[in-house]
Amino acid sequence: MAGEKDILSLIAQLDTQGDIQAEIIIQKIKKIGKVTIPYLIDAAQDEKFPRVMKWSLLAIGAIGDEKGIPVLIKALNHERMTVKLQAISGLARMKHKLSAKKIELLLNDESGGVRGRAIKALIILNNISVVNSIPPLLNDSMWYIRQEACKACEHFKIESSIPILLELENSDEKMVVRAAARSALRKIIQK
Repeated sequence: MAGEKDILSLIAQLDTQGDIQAEIIIQKIKKIGKVTIPYLIDAAQDEKFPRVMKWSLLAIGAIGDEKGIPVLIKALNHERMTVKLQAISGLARMKHKLSAKKIELLLNDESGGVRGRAIKALIILNNISVVNSIPPLLNDSMWYIRQEACKACEHFKIESSIPILLELENSDEKMVVRAAARSALRKIIQK
């Protein structure tokens, strides 16, 4: 069993820019298990080490201990986009369905990356209470948000989105959006 020194050493290694490197370390932390949660909670709130902070949020989600939920929820409102992104991903990994309402608020975030990650998380969390917030994103100025919104409409089979999906299928400037709209329409209409 890993001791405090080993856990702190692994967490310190989360001070990396690389997603792959961070994921390798997160998997090592996950193997140690729930005993790492108090240390990860501390690291996830330590503003002095922003990279450790954001990857610790993802590690909390990977472990899935409910003690980490308040920290993940609080981080959804952090000023740093990267912290918000990992908080969203942490909650999605944890499959914490009740956090969908908090993540739904980020569908209006100024960052396209945050909006996109929020849509993906809502699909994973599969909480139908958020479906009314998705169709407006079909008109987002960012093509990748429109694409993700099409996928969410398909996933949730949102019938009210059919008129906009038809419009996107026929006239969106991006082929991937047109294809996503077509796929969503097939799924919704065949219900």
